[in-house]
Amino acid sequence: MAHFQELVDQIKKETGVEIIGLMRQIGRIRNSVGKTAKDVVGFDYVVKDAEGGCLEYYAANPPLIGFSHPMSVFCPLGVVAFNSYKINYSTAIEIYQKLSNHQPFVAISLSWPLTHPETKEPFWHIRSEDGTDYAIGAISGQEDGGHTPVALYMGPTVVKYMGPNLKYMGPQE
Repeated sequence: MAHFQELVDQIKKETGVEIIGLMRQIGRIRNSVGKTAKDVVGFDYVVKDAEGGCLEYYAANPPLIGFSHPMSVFCPLGVVAFNSYKINYSTAIEIYQKLSNHQPFVAISLSWPLTHPETKEPFWHIRSEDGTDYAIGAISGQEDGGHTPVALYMGPTVVKYMGPNLKYMGPQE
């Protein structure tokens, strides 16, 4: 979360725009297939500003350097803006690697979807090379955080949206 907060502070400093929450971030993966967190070279962020509009920008992950100027975009439907999470992308990838037997991944993103029943936290979505999607709780996903991720089938409505091989990694209620 510290890297994201640094980016929010940089946007405010350079543009004067107050950011109130993250809507979505989508990883850019080196050579389109990743094995470790080092393969995620940066993220495309969509953030909500204090006036209710949304901005999109790219920021490279350290040690790489790069930041695009925030551009106004339509706010994505079906997601909630949030301003904190505990599990960063590298920890989410570590959890994914344990659960997927170290399969390479082809996509990683973070968002808080609007669902019924309501989800209680944002989720990292990681897609394996074979097309299996994993959802890892961005607040409770750590194994030592009191909740061990468990693979569950989420039902036919989610499968239609995310594909036939969805697995849920988060706390059991």
